[in-house]
Amino acid sequence: MEVVRDDPVNNKNIISWSNEFRAMLGFNDENDFPNIINSFHNCLHPDDFERVTGAIAAHMMDTTGKTPYNIEYRVIKK
Repeated sequence: MEVVRDDPVNNKNIISWSNEFRAMLGFNDENDFPNIINSFHNCLHPDDFERVTGAIAAHMMDTTGKTPYNIEYRVIKK
């Protein structure tokens, strides 16, 4: 993942999605599900969005390594 300076949930952050992950969500390839975090954001259930993006940010911004990212969430498949 390539993070825009100090903003781990920026929609333009580049992330490499596996073809298996794309397939689980009903997408075919990078054209269908681009390698940016916004692709994931668009699939998050609206009721889970703030909680999940907050957990991602907290985990990635913690320089101590003590904030785990262990969270369940719902996604909306294609």
